[in-house]
Amino acid sequence: MPMPRLLRLCIVGFAIAWPAAARCAIEYAGNATGVSASLNRVDVTLAPRGRARIELLSSDLVRVRVTPYAQFTTRTTGALSPRGLVPPGASPILYTTYVLMTTSHMRVFIHKTPFAVHLYRPDSTSVVSDRTPSVLWDVETGLIAALKAAQPGEAYFGLGERGGPINRRGRSFVLRNTDSGGYSEYTDPLYQSFPFYYGLCAGKVYGVFFDNAAFPFFNMDAQQTDTVIFGAQKGELDYYVFAGPAATSVANAYARLTGFQPLPPLWSLGYQHSRYGWMTTTEVLTVANRFRAESFPCDALYLDIDYMNGRHALTWHPQNFADPATFNSILAARGFRRVNIIEPCVLNSDPLWDFMRANRYFLEDGAGNTLVNRIFYGDVSWIDFSRTAARDWYREQLKTFLATGISAIWNDLNEPAQNFMAEARYAFDGDPRTDEEARNLYALLQTELSYRALRELRPNERPFVLSRAAYSGIQRFAAGWSGDSNTSFDSLRVAVQMSASMGLSGQNCFGHDIGGFFGSPAAELYIRWLEFACFTPLCRTHCIRTAAAREPWSFGPSNAVLIRSLLEQRYRLLPYLYTLFETASRTGVPLLTPLFFHFQGDPQTVSQDTEFLLGPDLLVAPVGTQSATSRQVYFPYGVSWFHFFNDQSFAGGRTVAVNAPLGQPPVFVRAGAILPLGPVRQHTTDSTTPNLTVRIYPGPDSSFTLYEDDGITFAHEQGHYLRTRLTQKNQPTGFLFTISRVEGNFRPPARHWRLEFRATHFNPSQVKLNGAALPRRGTVAELDQNH
Repeated sequence: MPMPRLLRLCIVGFAIAWPAAARCAIEYAGNATGVSASLNRVDVTLAPRGRARIELLSSDLVRVRVTPYAQFTTRTTGALSPRGLVPPGASPILYTTYVLMTTSHMRVFIHKTPFAVHLYRPDSTSVVSDRTPSVLWDVETGLIAALKAAQPGEAYFGLGERGGPINRRGRSFVLRNTDSGGYSEYTDPLYQSFPFYYGLCAGKVYGVFFDNAAFPFFNMDAQQTDTVIFGAQKGELDYYVFAGPAATSVANAYARLTGFQPLPPLWSLGYQHSRYGWMTTTEVLTVANRFRAESFPCDALYLDIDYMNGRHALTWHPQNFADPATFNSILAARGFRRVNIIEPCVLNSDPLWDFMRANRYFLEDGAGNTLVNRIFYGDVSWIDFSRTAARDWYREQLKTFLATGISAIWNDLNEPAQNFMAEARYAFDGDPRTDEEARNLYALLQTELSYRALRELRPNERPFVLSRAAYSGIQRFAAGWSGDSNTSFDSLRVAVQMSASMGLSGQNCFGHDIGGFFGSPAAELYIRWLEFACFTPLCRTHCIRTAAAREPWSFGPSNAVLIRSLLEQRYRLLPYLYTLFETASRTGVPLLTPLFFHFQGDPQTVSQDTEFLLGPDLLVAPVGTQSATSRQVYFPYGVSWFHFFNDQSFAGGRTVAVNAPLGQPPVFVRAGAILPLGPVRQHTTDSTTPNLTVRIYPGPDSSFTLYEDDGITFAHEQGHYLRTRLTQKNQPTGFLFTISRVEGNFRPPARHWRLEFRATHFNPSQVKLNGAALPRRGTVAELDQNH
């Protein structure tokens, strides 16, 4: 029989998504020839070969596995860290032509002829449905893919570190961790792989996570056949569907499956400064002293590879960094954390290399020979973090090195940065995997080791690890950044797109090299980039050694004033930002999102990829055009917005030209928001009294629960934290604002609270403390200052 037209089109799309498919003998899953059911699970035997398993992990989460082989694999990627998943106790019902499983959030239909899985919500709206055929594979090469129906008007978001429009429909992606320095908007692949996307249709959201690291690919209806195709080069289909229908519910379910990001140390939310090319302790200390002398806030300084002795692993240069313990203690006394780059490779000239090779601590080829690759770094071998013996030995060496006074770890080159190693074998303790099966997991393995080393060395101090490469689940161990970007306004625009996508992909703490890695930004570009970065979870400047100096004072006195003001604003924002991080650590709800995430009922938000939300209450619209002093801003429908700097009001559901002078980014606050701000400080542990300013904006009744703790230790896990509920309520007789301690035994230092009732004109008739009226002293301004 001739091949059906849809199947022909889908195979074409399959080949475009992964070119090797063009050389394959494609088969597809046929009918179900046998079905067995148990509580929460259905197993299916397929014709002409293979099997499938559909399993309910919770009422809103289903796992689907399909393999062309007789048994499912026992291999895992390490992405999963399930917590709080409660199977719903659903008993499958077997009908003649299908099997049905029902929960409070979805109905799962498993059709027998041909085999297909269709998921619906209780209101009969579709979550996601298989095409016919539903699964393609090639047993000789290992390729496998799923085919899903793309509904009319459906939009897709996520898939991690990618530029371009946030609606991914119409594009194809290959997720293969790759050193892609100098990338552009549509460069693919890139450094990080997150095979997880959101679907949005008719105001309802669902999610799909495909947990196969063997270079997964996604064709998001690129051929306009109303078909989404995703798969991998080897292995089996193993994917999870999150029913939603709220985006926050999808984010929560994804975190329950792959792990919640631990609460980071407060200092990591401050400004961090780095450059490739600091050669001596004198050079670094000179920079540190000037930060403090000129009152530019900063919490961390980074050391790139120049601190090393000949680029040898875990070494300090014996002359240029002769006394690292004293050097680090001086920086610590001045309020700077120290973050050293730690590479996953070892030069073959390194004194450690022979020992490590003899113990088989490096990646090898199929014949058991140690791999040696030539990269910019030199001739290197890659530590095999999949070997328990190598991890255990290296972790102890790393702890000894960190004990010289290093605060945190910067893991670079961990794609691995030798982009093509087809001969590589990753040991996995006797179950070796090829590069295509394991490359995407390399950074996940390394950052877990880094996190554990820091935790073991300092058991009551929260670790901080920064990683260039990633796979899903890495949020449990490391933050991320966008790698070696170009220095241009175009790169700034791409950075905004990437940030919105990364928040959706489970990596909350993500940022960029402010100003771009390559090149020397003019003052305007640097300031515009900083305007954006001050509202991203990770705020760090970094650049290549050949670039001009990029310290805050490097752009002249008048620009230094603007830069200092922006950094100070970042520090004032920390109470809000830290609360968002704590919320994410419990709920999985990302800090930084595209507009649709909190306004999924507004169809105009689907295409907004030059602005984003920081939490539900701050709308940020960075200026990404050279010489611009204004920009068009879309305000989501259904609520009004107030300009952060001047309280100007804007109605929702409109696009408005907004003034944007240099140094004043277009930032807007949702009507009804309660926004806590802290003091200006030079670093997060300085002696500045942590006074609070609470901005209250007119609008609907609302509340904000401020979270506080010591910002450093794990004492919060034993209840040493404080939640304070701030509530505003409109009443017939007036307006009521309350502050109440609701949970926790942490006691912040004595401080003043200042309440700012923005965009309104009234005097409070009464202020009470613990139910007792406070006496009025002089003017309202004085009352604010003193209470």
